[in-house]
Amino acid sequence: MAVSIDHDRCNGCGTCVQDCMLGALAVTDGIAMVDEDLCVECGVCTVDSCPADAISLPA
Repeated sequence: MAVSIDHDRCNGCGTCVQDCMLGALAVTDGIAMVDEDLCVECGVCTVDSCPADAISLPA
């Protein structure tokens, strides 16, 4: 599993990309995308990071 990105809410600002220490996130065509092979669900990209509240951890 990996973090989930709500593409309707994502504004492509790139804050999550800067905060991800593993390089699991990238902005492509104005939307954040997650590399599920690299994501370890640490939550750094969600906690006080995404101003659009577009990223969530799996339930």
